[in-house]
Amino acid sequence: MMELDQTHYLKVLSLSNNRIEGTLPSNMGVKHRETIQHLYLDGNHLNGDLPAEWSVMTDLKSLALRDNHFSGSIPNQWEHLSSLTYLTLGNNMLYGTMPKMFTNLINLKVLDVGGNDLNGTLENSMIRNWTYATHIYMQSNFFHGTIAKEFSELKDLQSLFLFDNNFSGTIPTSICNRTTTESHLHLWVDCDSNAVEPNNVPKVQCECCTMCF
Repeated sequence: MMELDQTHYLKVLSLSNNRIEGTLPSNMGVKHRETIQHLYLDGNHLNGDLPAEWSVMTDLKSLALRDNHFSGSIPNQWEHLSSLTYLTLGNNMLYGTMPKMFTNLINLKVLDVGGNDLNGTLENSMIRNWTYATHIYMQSNFFHGTIAKEFSELKDLQSLFLFDNNFSGTIPTSICNRTTTESHLHLWVDCDSNAVEPNNVPKVQCECCTMCF
């Protein structure tokens, strides 16, 4: 990726939807840790690991990396990026569980990790801390377990996409209540009985979902 050594006062960098190739420079975090606030690199051909060194960019509010070819796990060191309100990592090749660092991202409004190879369960304490979340996209991964009632506590939540995973059980009543109130939560999960063979029993029982897959 391009050298950014001369841009000492960089606050916003938007290079979305180009054909930029290569890996992310690990030293970028050190060079711009006191200035950069918004970084948009989505829709390119970038690859490699997500740099743990970027954890020093503590003023970063927006980080868009979706629609690339990143691999590896999400760095737990990013727990220091607590100013983030917008984080999109969707449609890459990231794997592993959701690291505990997500518990520290208490200002998130938009979180997109859909379309990766992430797995494991979602910790209740992590979800509960996303107080300001408006849109959560976790579809097309390998998450499992039941869908936590803590999602219903996110009062500003408008979209919750959990389909194409391995969740099971029944959607909690408290979440269903959110789909019928003024907030009108858009809830997409694997609840289509016609999509399951051979016994037509959906992965998730849901009578309130906006869309079933």
